[in-house]
Amino acid sequence: MNQIMAIEDRTEQLVFPALAFSKGHMSFIDSLQRLTTCSAVAMKKGFYRGLFLIDSAGRSWLVKEARRAGTIGPFWGFSLFRTQKLKVILALGEAELLALEEAKAKVLSSLARDRAFWEAGGDYDVIELGVREAKNFPALIQALSDPNSV
Repeated sequence: MNQIMAIEDRTEQLVFPALAFSKGHMSFIDSLQRLTTCSAVAMKKGFYRGLFLIDSAGRSWLVKEARRAGTIGPFWGFSLFRTQKLKVILALGEAELLALEEAKAKVLSSLARDRAFWEAGGDYDVIELGVREAKNFPALIQALSDPNSV
């Protein structure tokens, strides 16, 4: 008999915007909807496996498990030009408070790793300076999502 065990959903405790680190890359997550929506390809390639989150409240979260909860949109989530869009349920580990300096170090390391990507999207030096000068977690995340406003 196949039983699907329930996942304790802690995602409602996340404070957005947040940062997500997956397979060495960093991304900006502006909402729970965006966090729990992905393509079938991303799910299959393990995007959520080991996903590390830093929310605006300065807490870190590790995704323990991700399960497909259904599809998003008409035609079972399929689109003519894109892969299937999925709704995902996440099991998060316990939240841990993260020191701001530790978060900055993680962000700066990711920026350096993907420097070409961040340079293509804006002025890398402005982004890096915004991260270094951030006085709190919302300012840190703002430095990445909208560096010109810092």
